[in-house]
Amino acid sequence: MTIKAKKRVRFKLNLLMPEWADGAEVYLNGIKEDRPILASTYFGIEREWKNTDRIKVVFSYNFRLKTMPDDKNVFAVYYGPTLLAFEHAAELIFRKQPLSVLKHISRVDADTFMLNDDGKKYIMRPFYLIDDQIYGVYATARDYKL
Repeated sequence: MTIKAKKRVRFKLNLLMPEWADGAEVYLNGIKEDRPILASTYFGIEREWKNTDRIKVVFSYNFRLKTMPDDKNVFAVYYGPTLLAFEHAAELIFRKQPLSVLKHISRVDADTFMLNDDGKKYIMRPFYLIDDQIYGVYATARDYKL
């Protein structure tokens, strides 16, 4: 981002960190900010700005779940901000806690992910790439023991 001003101006710049932004890093003129960055909050930088100032935000993409509001055992899987779809015709039911599913997901290539559930392998792709495939975006966890 370039801030154009004829003279130096002091103001606070607030960067909105999205809900999936755990692990984000903010750099000001090539130097990493050492304050904690929290998802779903603003990261403020107040200073006297110059035309040559540069801000860089680096996001860390991680797998995460979003559960249904009325049933915490029904969930969708995201990679950063991207909803992943299971290329699978049947309802997906896992016999483990929802969060433990994340440990079994790996990245195959830029647009393909694999969930290995006790020997069963499920292909996952970003929802926006699904065209004619049979897919589902929700899975259910049940019959698991704590």
